[in-house]
Amino acid sequence: MERKETVRKILQNRFADFANIFNQYIEEVNIAIRENGVGQEVLFIVDGLEKTMSTQTRYKIIIEEAGYIQQIKAYTIFTLPIELMKERATLTRFSNLEIFPFVKLYERDGEAIGRAFERFLEFVYKRIDASLFESEEVVQKAIRYGGGSPRELLRILELAAFYADEEKGVIEMSALDKALQRLANQAAQHLTEEMLEKLEEINRANEKMEPVFFDTILEELLEKNLVMEYNTGNYKRPNPVLELSDIYQHKIKT
Repeated sequence: MERKETVRKILQNRFADFANIFNQYIEEVNIAIRENGVGQEVLFIVDGLEKTMSTQTRYKIIIEEAGYIQQIKAYTIFTLPIELMKERATLTRFSNLEIFPFVKLYERDGEAIGRAFERFLEFVYKRIDASLFESEEVVQKAIRYGGGSPRELLRILELAAFYADEEKGVIEMSALDKALQRLANQAAQHLTEEMLEKLEEINRANEKMEPVFFDTILEELLEKNLVMEYNTGNYKRPNPVLELSDIYQHKIKT
């Protein structure tokens, strides 16, 4: 009888081993970069987390497993989903936290900031030819309701293009208005009475040039992009698209 002996070897993935090898590689790359005079060190930019994973997964990676990230010895910039901003106290223990507010289009007293509108016009026309709009007024209105967010502005224009008349081949004001109304009603679908009260509080505070105190309701409004922040976060206002919704008009404007 032949006796067969099988030996099994179990390989375990250890992040520490990966980190050591990866750090050695990065250091070699950094040396080559400096020797060739093309820079100083590698910089990694991790963007788009909110598009690729669930809220729970993002929290686990950035907060619960932060020790893994710290083992990578390379300059890295993470653009964090807004729901993780409530973890600021934890994040500052192992990283530098910088907040980039939306571009301010209006002062708190309502005065328009012309230079901001000019920069956004350039932003749009570098992506969409001016001939594809009925007029510049269409673009200006889209900018206004974008609230100073490049992403929101492009979302508005994308939906406006969906409503545009194909035969005319341009985005008309009527198409933009349809897009804005649809986005407004979508944004308002999950508004609660408490949220509406907070939105009213923000409007009153802006009229009096007073700050708005942070609480869980404001946090939720910020996470859902129903409130937008400017300056260092001390100036907040309802998302201008939301202001077009039926419930906002009924509860706050009247």
